[in-house]
Amino acid sequence: MRTAVVNLTSGGLSGGYRKYLQQLLPLLHDSPLITQLDVLSPSSVQFDTSRDGYWSWPDADGMTGYKSLRSELARRKPDVVFFPSARLVNVAIPTVVMVRNMEPLVAPFAGNSMRDGLKNVGRRVVARWSCRRATRVIAVSDFVRDFVVDHWNVPPSKIGVVPHGVEPPLEAGARIKPQSVAVGKDPWIFAAGSIRPARGLEDLLGALSYIHSAGIRPRIVVAGATSGDGETYRQKLQRAIDQAGHAGDVVWAGPLSQPEMAWCYANCSAFVMTSRVEACPNTALEALAYGCVCVATTRRPMPETFGDAARYYEAGDQQMLAEQIVTVLRMTDVERNDLARKAVSRAADFTWQKTAEGTIRELQLAAHQS
Repeated sequence: MRTAVVNLTSGGLSGGYRKYLQQLLPLLHDSPLITQLDVLSPSSVQFDTSRDGYWSWPDADGMTGYKSLRSELARRKPDVVFFPSARLVNVAIPTVVMVRNMEPLVAPFAGNSMRDGLKNVGRRVVARWSCRRATRVIAVSDFVRDFVVDHWNVPPSKIGVVPHGVEPPLEAGARIKPQSVAVGKDPWIFAAGSIRPARGLEDLLGALSYIHSAGIRPRIVVAGATSGDGETYRQKLQRAIDQAGHAGDVVWAGPLSQPEMAWCYANCSAFVMTSRVEACPNTALEALAYGCVCVATTRRPMPETFGDAARYYEAGDQQMLAEQIVTVLRMTDVERNDLARKAVSRAADFTWQKTAEGTIRELQLAAHQS
């Protein structure tokens, strides 16, 4: 099966998208079911285009309706074209699109400015059109599939659920303690992901007072870069922290390297996921792989991701979150080890090999429908 992967982005790749490609493409290359693999991207996306099959189109190609991209696809003659970004161009070839970002679909404004909210609305319109137009759709969770079916009337038979995988934990010697993370013997809570309003971090920061009233004074470490309205959101949270007298209890660690993230997962007292909307959260899978004691919202797809390896709270209920955190921080070693084993076992269900196999299956189905 001759396959083309087209990264139809506005000129960049998010960290999660890049990691997805780094893990998936080698497995597609090695599959005997794929006889030709072409990877096409805008010129502003940094890939090793000296490799066979890698090609870049001019950034201005979108102004011409992607004329160069269309011509290149016609020249390479793939049996199927895979668009992982929920955007496609009309081509006379079977197509597969993947939906992996749910914020624009479910909550385009969600605390964002009018500018970022309207951008999300545009992304939703494009994703809806692409899902309806594509030969097949890959949803990265049951939550994504149900949304596409229920809200966009895409036939269920056209959609395959293929979750992301997670890499094995780094060996202890490869983990690096971040310089910004000054933690001692007191318990500390880890939260990670791009900082933006839909992340729901006000739940965790607002839970501090309740946790303090239980006689526990944990430090909170938040890792991640700001995106979109993220810096405005972070500053708003910081003002609330200062007003509550918790300035010394919160560390904004910024973006961390994978070895630094590994150290935080391996050493935190608890990992907390407060997001209002996700598709298949990479940080959640990583926390499970490292055996973190986890607390998450009940918002989908969190229960689908964490299973029985987490304690849950209702999004926005800071007191309930505080109670769950106090519970996990007071667990005995036996209880913590039991929850850690469940986490590692749960993470074992999410492998990149399964992701590759599921992706190839969907590509084959689309190609055969031609």
